Amino acid sequence: MVKVRATRTATALLVASALALAACGGGKDDAGTPEGFAPTTTYLRQVVASSKATPHTFEARLSLGLPGPADDAPVTTGRSDGRWTYTRSDSRSFVEASGEKLPFDPAKINWVTETVSDGHTFYMKAPFIEDVAAARPDQPVPPVVDVLRGLGDTWAQVDLAALGDPVPAEVGKWLPGTRDLGVRQALQLLLTARTVDDEGPATLGDVKVHRLAAEIGFADLLEAEGVDLTSALASPSTPKGLANVVNHAELEAQLWIDGDGHIRRLIVDTGSTFQDIAKVVGEKDVPDEFKIQGVFTFSHYGDHSIDVIPPAAAEAKDITRPLHAIDVAQ
Repeated sequence: MVKVRATRTATALLVASALALAACGGGKDDAGTPEGFAPTTTYLRQVVASSKATPHTFEARLSLGLPGPADDAPVTTGRSDGRWTYTRSDSRSFVEASGEKLPFDPAKINWVTETVSDGHTFYMKAPFIEDVAAARPDQPVPPVVDVLRGLGDTWAQVDLAALGDPVPAEVGKWLPGTRDLGVRQALQLLLTARTVDDEGPATLGDVKVHRLAAEIGFADLLEAEGVDLTSALASPSTPKGLANVVNHAELEAQLWIDGDGHIRRLIVDTGSTFQDIAKVVGEKDVPDEFKIQGVFTFSHYGDHSIDVIPPAAAEAKDITRPLHAIDVAQ
């Protein structure tokens, strides 16, 4: 069923939660409902703060208009020690899911992409970039790829603040987790929720949990990903009526919260395509943009053996300046 929002503020306010983490835990009833549980935005902020600050592991699957649900989408795995977050993904699965034809035998390439970030400093290692670029000598190489391709097994290091907030789109789209709906962005997105509903107790595997449903604006999702929405919608190339669709589209977030007040599973879903929403709000000639669904699962909360150590200086090369030069030149 298509859902639309009647009104919304022009700019999403990302609320910084400074509430004590102890408010998120400390007890639970027999049904697994955490102490202090309440279907409110205030409680949701507490849950997000506690989940982010507690060591954990996670899996993330994001489907952007690809066939099938996000449960079947390529997976990114990772862990967090409460400050630094490490991710690992198989980029081959993402490329193949997009339907792009590869001009070489993909089995001969190491497709692993690794990242480490605390939200300020970003590290990435993706040795396959050189292989892909070299296999297409007749095709132009994007400027960011040209910077990354010669690093091999060396970690790229980036000062995100020096690139701007948000990270420029032409740069960020090549740095996983800086402009897309990664775990960090998905959790931050929950802070923009306008309504929260109690969905009752449930069981997730062998864990007793309590479910919440939160309503988030699609425009808030775009802003959480770093999209300059005002400029994008004001562009002459933006289809007429798209702003009305974006401003009315809603994203439903479903959360499974364990007895300690930590998020065990999170699903975010537009629930419909842009054309579906356009019909409801009376717009025509709006492109059928991607339907988005993200599935995030979390486990091993409080395991203090989990640590994420950023690469040593000798293992990394700072590429902030050449990336900044690319943005300035555009």
